Amino acid sequence: MSKEEHKENSGKSGRSFKNTTEEGKAGEQLVANYLIAKGFTIIERNWKPSPASKLEIDLIATKDMLMIFVEVKTRKGNHSDPIDAVDRRKIVNTSKAADAYLRQQPYMFEYRFDIAGVTDPLSANPKIEYIEDAFMPPFGNR
Repeated sequence: MSKEEHKENSGKSGRSFKNTTEEGKAGEQLVANYLIAKGFTIIERNWKPSPASKLEIDLIATKDMLMIFVEVKTRKGNHSDPIDAVDRRKIVNTSKAADAYLRQQPYMFEYRFDIAGVTDPLSANPKIEYIEDAFMPPFGNR
């Protein structure tokens, strides 16, 4: 790949978008497997209120009458904690998307917002840090 091609296909970190996307998908699959092992059913992946929406929920899962909205963050190496990437803006956007999703449901679920941090998702020894009930939706959301 030429320098120009690499530059066009790289994000701020200099890592290619392809690698970042592969890591993200691998991280989401690891977290989905983790939840399935805990008895949850994955009902949505990368859900958006509309195709053009910038709002997205990585995973939506249910168990009994509990619905969880999971934000998955992945990182390669020990450079930073992936969970630190969930800032106030991400919390607000995830809450808005969850509200849109819940309004489409035929009955009410108990719900919570979880965060999963995955380090080195493509390695032989990925690490998952999972935080249940990681945040409450900001005032004004459901």
